[in-house]
Amino acid sequence: MPRQNPNEKVLCPHCPEKITKKHLSKHISRWHSKINLQCPNCKTFRGKTKEDLDNHISRKHGQLENKDPLTCSKCEKKFHSHYSLMQHRRMAHKESGKSRRKQVDINLGELFEKDPDLLAELEPVKHLLVDDVYNGKVHSVYNFQFRTMDNKAFRGNLEKVYKDLGCAAKINVAFGFIMKSLEGEYRYFYAHNNNTLFERPVVLANDGDLEFICDRAICFQRHQMQQSDEMEKAVTDLANEYFEHFEGEKDPKRFRGVKDKEIYVVEDLAGVNVVIYSCERDDNGKLVGMLSRRSLNKYPETVNLLRYGRHLCYIEDPKRVFKQYRCPNCNTHFGKVSNFQRHLTTCDERVKHIYPGGVYELKKTIFDELEEIGIEVPAQDRLFKNLAIYDFESICVPKDEDSPLRDTETTTWVGQHIPISVSISSNLVDGTIFICNADPMQLVREFCAELKKLQEKSAQEMGQKFDKVFRQLDSFLMALRQEEKSHRDRQKTADGAEKEEDNVAVVDDEEEEDESDKDDDDMENFILYEDGEEPQDNDDDEMDDYIVPDAVDLSNENDKMLKLLISFYEGIRKKLERYCLTLPCFGFNSSRYDLNLIKEFLLKHLVKEKEINPEVIRKTNQYVSFTFDHLQFLDILNFLGGATSLDSFLKAYQNYGTERIFPYEWFDSPEKLSNKELPPIEEFWSKLKNCNVLSADLDKYHKLLNSGMSEALVCKKMNITTPPPSAEENYDYLKSIWKEYKMSSFRDFLRWYNDKDVIPTLEAMQKMMNFYHEKGIDMLKLGCTLPNLANRCLHQSTGVKFYRFGKRDMDLAKRSKRKECKIQSLEVTGKQKRIGPFLVDGFCDHCNTVFEVMGCYYHYCACIEHKLTEDDLEKCEKSGPKTR
Repeated sequence: MPRQNPNEKVLCPHCPEKITKKHLSKHISRWHSKINLQCPNCKTFRGKTKEDLDNHISRKHGQLENKDPLTCSKCEKKFHSHYSLMQHRRMAHKESGKSRRKQVDINLGELFEKDPDLLAELEPVKHLLVDDVYNGKVHSVYNFQFRTMDNKAFRGNLEKVYKDLGCAAKINVAFGFIMKSLEGEYRYFYAHNNNTLFERPVVLANDGDLEFICDRAICFQRHQMQQSDEMEKAVTDLANEYFEHFEGEKDPKRFRGVKDKEIYVVEDLAGVNVVIYSCERDDNGKLVGMLSRRSLNKYPETVNLLRYGRHLCYIEDPKRVFKQYRCPNCNTHFGKVSNFQRHLTTCDERVKHIYPGGVYELKKTIFDELEEIGIEVPAQDRLFKNLAIYDFESICVPKDEDSPLRDTETTTWVGQHIPISVSISSNLVDGTIFICNADPMQLVREFCAELKKLQEKSAQEMGQKFDKVFRQLDSFLMALRQEEKSHRDRQKTADGAEKEEDNVAVVDDEEEEDESDKDDDDMENFILYEDGEEPQDNDDDEMDDYIVPDAVDLSNENDKMLKLLISFYEGIRKKLERYCLTLPCFGFNSSRYDLNLIKEFLLKHLVKEKEINPEVIRKTNQYVSFTFDHLQFLDILNFLGGATSLDSFLKAYQNYGTERIFPYEWFDSPEKLSNKELPPIEEFWSKLKNCNVLSADLDKYHKLLNSGMSEALVCKKMNITTPPPSAEENYDYLKSIWKEYKMSSFRDFLRWYNDKDVIPTLEAMQKMMNFYHEKGIDMLKLGCTLPNLANRCLHQSTGVKFYRFGKRDMDLAKRSKRKECKIQSLEVTGKQKRIGPFLVDGFCDHCNTVFEVMGCYYHYCACIEHKLTEDDLEKCEKSGPKTR
């Protein structure tokens, strides 16, 4: 049955009055019922309901049975109804139902210590520091002062409220308090619904209810004292961990608070997400929330804070504080915090869209800039060839009770990967560099030290290759600085002559000459050399006479222009230095695994020990580029197509490495490095693959055969020529490797396994690098990703000009991003839309709109000013769609 609306008004069957359904029966019994209830004490009153009769008896004839009289707290006079008591208070004691804040006159100095700041804070709220009562139309508020939380005093005040009410009522208790900040500022927090003793009001109707409330207050007091001690200990422990994290960088005695950029440290130490709001008031005076700091939501629990000046206060529920939320980017207001947070991730104003227009041009390389100033570098010298390949191996330490790893609803931790070894291969040295250390911090230190040696060797080679270029740049700079000095000397001479004529000052010629000689001595040693390199005699005479570019005429240059030229040439020299000094270091899938594996130890080594801030380019949780100390870490996967494995990458360049099989789950402790033999065959089981890794390929082979595929098709799919070996055959193969390489411990086997990653990978990378070098593209320096290299190939293979989006293309750019708009074009769908006799560049069925790339209605071309004939326009109007 459909639910009836109790507030719906209906017509009374006995009179023309309309009454709501829920009050209809009461209306009929009162006004149309034949029942008359006569007063037992007098013959004049007759009532329709028992409620009317009880009210009459209490007002005219005294109290009802089983009901105590109500006593006035001012004059001790007794009344038989609450209505009579309230009427008495208004008439006799002039209580209007409003608080008497302005009439309160107390000496705060007697109640509190004579602190002027404390008294100034309490002066506006002193009416809340005395015993008082506020009688409203719906509820009453009783205010009592507590210097200490005394249970006897609390019970006495509660009994006073109970007797004053004289009837059953729902009550709640809240506490106001004074807090003092670290800066010595006082703040009074008045009692409010946010810190009530009960979550909901409780009934006070008898002595049992009174006992319950008093007991709850005692428990609350004890809990607050215990919680205060526990909180103080927890805050102390968190502060100690915070100062240990910075290892002496912060002095606890001078600590004034946590900076915004350090909140992530508190998040990691406390294991909670920290979200910070700020607030403002709208035109109606309501609080509007704004998000000051978002969190990465790494932990299950979230703490919401409100920024007030330089302080933060805790918010249990933002919904109870803010009625609206404003986006700081687009000023859009939201009524729900969930909608507000969802909008922040998709707000269009976070990204500024620029439509530059014009022809797209590739960014100039350092050699293009050198060519513009007259320095030619041969094509074969413009290709950087030095690189290093690295690969980390780790152990999976099982999770124990003391582990900081915390399970979530979607993630269950079984262990933690800890780096144990690394292999490095480079075309700068012969063989590989293997490092194995149970201490991950020391492992990272040795890893960086070995790469630094390779970088220094590469820098030395590149310095010798571009020695002549550096000397030419130095000669340019020396000529410019010499001219700047001469210009400054001429200016001083002219100024001195003017001062001598005006008898303002006398110039000491000998002192002027001494300063000039000193400057000349400084210029003689201005040429910069690499560390450890000594100035050598140059057979050519190019350093005897300063070389100045033909395009630069220094005779008429002023001082400002000379400084700009010096800055320009210094910038080119610094770019060339960086080009020569930086060594690319590659890892396969390193942006997702290797760098994330060692970043905790690597950042600590760089930032705290060496005081180096790395240059990072990130894409979500991946490191596209990670550069420090002239070492640039790149991922090979960024130079390849999607879904490429290491085996397919090696096979693409005809590098077939030895079969690599490793007992990952068995190797969970550094102590196993000293094992004198291979683990048993059953220890190669993998929970991740749910099979034994020794027979993984054979299991896959049989699974494909059982699916109905032929043996030839299965071999082609798996890129093999014969069926894969069994688990026993692979185990025998590993035993033969152990004997062939004369391994004495599992550490030797780990090195063999590590090296089988980096050696063939280096060979494949060199082949891929040669592929780009044949096209004249410097793969290692001109891009960190495949799209960048593809862009270079595109522009070098054609003379066609490519145009960027301009302001007139804003509408096209926005529509192309809408999900419901799918533009049909030759480039997107491979087919153009035909409208009448014409094929248009783009057409959207959703918007019924034609898009023209270059303004021509017929084809892709540069005839922007082509005008349609009247016949063309007439045909377009008949076709229907709009044209843009």
